[in-house]
Amino acid sequence: MNATTTQYTMTPLKIAQHDWSSLYLKMWAEGVIVDGREIKTNEDLQWLVEDVLYIGRVARIDVKKSRTKSGSIFRSAFIHFHMWDTNYGKFVRESINHKGNFKIDISNKTEEPFQNKTHKGTPYFVFYKNMNPVSETPGEEMNKEQLMARCANLEKSLQDKTIEVERFIKDERTRLQETIDTLRNTMKCYEPYASVDSYGVYQ
Repeated sequence: MNATTTQYTMTPLKIAQHDWSSLYLKMWAEGVIVDGREIKTNEDLQWLVEDVLYIGRVARIDVKKSRTKSGSIFRSAFIHFHMWDTNYGKFVRESINHKGNFKIDISNKTEEPFQNKTHKGTPYFVFYKNMNPVSETPGEEMNKEQLMARCANLEKSLQDKTIEVERFIKDERTRLQETIDTLRNTMKCYEPYASVDSYGVYQ
């Protein structure tokens, strides 16, 4: 890719305390490549928002999976910010406030269009205002989609912790067995010198 990279430093945009502060990516398309990197994980999406589009600094991303009528599964994302950029972030907010969404298909960093891993044409992302933003902790304030996303994240975290605990138990069992074997081998060294009773038991 022979592209010119724009060096840009974000500066905070002042917004009202109760003004909206998170985006909703309704359709997280698969196989979208931006500046040579596929936007596949939460970390990729955060990199896109922060380091390529310069919209602002991300606090967290909640992801949900949905199923279409045809049965295919697609992802959506709620992107929560703790800082919006005074230029690019402001432009995104103004676009959403006036048109209802913000559509992007080109990198602000390199001015290169997005690419698609499997399909022809230029892919794009469309961001909307998150109409039901939630805080990070109170579950009773979450909408249905975000509750489902949070539950999925907790289930994944529980699975990871379960695997970690099982691995720890396995490793500790192996270490314990090695210690027992070492002690047994050590004790065998003293067996010829130990006295035995009439039953052949070492005393």
